[in-house]
Amino acid sequence: KKVRQEVDCDETPSDGCSAFPDKLTYFAVGEPLAALFQVYNQSNPIEGRPTLASPAEWKKWSVKECHQMCLMTPSCVAGNVIGMVNSSVYASTCNLKSSVAKVELSKGGDAAFLMSGFVFSSYFKTHQEKIKFNVANMKIA
Repeated sequence: KKVRQEVDCDETPSDGCSAFPDKLTYFAVGEPLAALFQVYNQSNPIEGRPTLASPAEWKKWSVKECHQMCLMTPSCVAGNVIGMVNSSVYASTCNLKSSVAKVELSKGGDAAFLMSGFVFSSYFKTHQEKIKFNVANMKIA
């Protein structure tokens, strides 16, 4: 809890510390369950997928898709989305977790790069005393 307070994270960090939606890297470290890879090509869109106009929109969509995949996967309690975007292609990997031992937090980032995660609130509430939070690459004044 002290580390979360030092980086000004909210009291419900299972959703990725909502005070920093675009500036905080929230990365769940735990037992791997599955990895899913997605590519979105604007010049040849996949039927049923939204038209993504910006890197910010792509980031929200990728995290939402990973969250949905975790909901549909037995034993999944958390996930991370790692990806990149350029002018016409968005790609991301969704890494699902069956447990979480630690969460790495880091401020900063680039609009073209995505590294975001989540922990389901029910799992977090049950295991929050065991989950360690670490601040990486961040100078805290």
